[in-house]
Amino acid sequence: MLLPFDPECPPEEPPANADPLTWSMAYQLHRDHQPGPDGFCVAVTCRAGFAFWPCEPAKLAGAGLIEALDMWSVAAPPSREPRTGFSGGRGGGGAPAAPWR
Repeated sequence: MLLPFDPECPPEEPPANADPLTWSMAYQLHRDHQPGPDGFCVAVTCRAGFAFWPCEPAKLAGAGLIEALDMWSVAAPPSREPRTGFSGGRGGGGAPAAPWR
């Protein structure tokens, strides 16, 4: 996957068309959870639990930066049209549920 930024050193400002709030939260998490010279994460919370880097928050930061770009979204925009073939969660085998009246 070709990203518009270096995943190991992302810019503080989000790239064009990125969600600014998601980007800023992921960027802060990325900044806080960096590797130390001993192989552990430098964040206080990770040091307390002896977490090796990449720790879970560092992985989450990477996923957040990608999510801010919305590169994984292939779904169509939401529609107000009713879905067809929905069983209403009653195990109807994919047949349309009877309308509620």
